[in-house]
This record gives sequence, structure tokens and C-alpha cells, in this order.
Amino acid sequence: MSRAIFDFSFQRQQVVVLPQKWFNAGGYDFGYQWITRVQRGTRSGQIVGEGVRLGAFRLDPSGTQIEEWLDRDNFSHPPRE
Repeated sequence: MSRAIFDFSFQRQQVVVLPQKWFNAGGYDFGYQWITRVQRGTRSGQIVGEGVRLGAFRLDPSGTQIEEWLDRDNFSHPPRE
């Protein structure tokens, strides 16, 4: 099981697949936790999102790793490494 974000650019007619390395290698329960929605910040261009039993997060500029947890679900989230 593997999670990715599909980054669509209709102006460039391009799709970029961003594997979510933090999630895929993070020991999450794929049937119990998942990413629900993401969007790009209009000024920063960075991706922010949230998930079921994950909380809210901001990804790093690569779009594949967590830069910062904005709001965490402490009951279901693995401990920080």
C-alpha cells in the first residue's frame, strides 16, 4: 500500500506524482488513517493538508515529507522520531 498526491497543472498540461514518503514509511495503519485533502498555499506554494486520525500538516518544498504538524491527533499518531 502506498500513498501519493497527484499535482495537476492544467496550464502546463502536466501531472506530477508526489509519493508521501512520511506516510508510506511511517508505520501508519492504512485502513485506519489516511490523507483526506490537500491544497497548495497561494503565496508559499507549499502543500497543506489533513487526514483522518492524522491532523493537519504542511509538507516541505519537495511535497513528499512533513515540514510541520499544524494540528495533530495525538491519540492515533505515531510518536515523533
